[in-house]
Amino acid sequence: MIMEKETIALIELGGSHDECLYSQVLFLKKYGLRVHVILFEDHLSHMDAYPEVDVWKSYKKPGGWLAEWKLVFHLLAYLKQHGIRKAVLNTAEGNLIRKLSLAAGSHTAFTGIIHLSSKLRTSRSQKIISRRISKYFVLADFIKENMEKSRTGVSIESFYPIYFPAGKASGAVHYQDYQICVPGAVDFARRDYQSLLDEMQSAEIPSGVKFVLLGRTSNKDGQELKAMIRESGLEEHFTLFDGFIPHEQFYEHLKKARLVLPLITPHCKDFADYMDYKITGSFNLAYGFGHPMLQHESFAGTRIYRETSVFYRDGGLFETVNQCMKDPDGLNTVKKRIEDLPEFQFEYQAEKYIHFIYGKGHSLP
Repeated sequence: MIMEKETIALIELGGSHDECLYSQVLFLKKYGLRVHVILFEDHLSHMDAYPEVDVWKSYKKPGGWLAEWKLVFHLLAYLKQHGIRKAVLNTAEGNLIRKLSLAAGSHTAFTGIIHLSSKLRTSRSQKIISRRISKYFVLADFIKENMEKSRTGVSIESFYPIYFPAGKASGAVHYQDYQICVPGAVDFARRDYQSLLDEMQSAEIPSGVKFVLLGRTSNKDGQELKAMIRESGLEEHFTLFDGFIPHEQFYEHLKKARLVLPLITPHCKDFADYMDYKITGSFNLAYGFGHPMLQHESFAGTRIYRETSVFYRDGGLFETVNQCMKDPDGLNTVKKRIEDLPEFQFEYQAEKYIHFIYGKGHSLP
């Protein structure tokens, strides 16, 4: 039974999945829990502190194996000191989490979020982690269904982290540009920028269309992409960012979007994983802000994508964009489906989330 002021911790020791935190905070606060969010100092410096969080705790990112072990023991001591019996690992993967799983005693029960679920079958390190963490969330129903076909020895549940501090775009607001957002740092393994540039050079780009790349371009792939865009003479069709994008600015661009473009095609290195075992954050951002996704036709076999996307074939991206521009009512139909999908409803998600962590025997308010 959950006491009114029982305390739970959300722990992010990776730094790349903060978009999943706010939804969980809302779920937990609905059930009257005190929430501690624990993460690295450099990560916290980029966060907008959610007022719903009771305590923010940060640690300096460790350098080297000894510092990692020290961090693990400090973290476990913190959980014990504050009487935290339940914790969710927002990224339950990697060497640091493996150390945590080896050192953890019985005081705190951990539930994890795994972002590449195939690791539960294939990764030796993940199997070590699973000796301590026997319950995992995945971030889509179809991933749960795929993993339940395998013998992993762990319990799996799904939820959609589709709630953000900025909320959804309100009303039918029209902007001068027809913005298509591509969230995420530039990464050639994850997104097929080459096919987009090739089509932009061979097809007629509809007037007003602008691609907003919502991720830093200061990395190696980002610098290379900027050079490719410049050499192709396509700068006027892109909005790019060199460094970290403040959350307020990030969310403002998403509110203005007409479409969200994950830019995942069969040409991407990680394509097979996206088909069965993981999602990109673009998906949940699209759901959360109520925008249809502009998806490669290879994703049309999955129901959730059919409900929430418009599709393009190879070489036909602008054909689909033109159709969307000419038929805004059709796009609004997709938006309405996103809004009405049962699995996206807050009450349903919050209850499923809390039941998985605490069991169904607790009392609900």
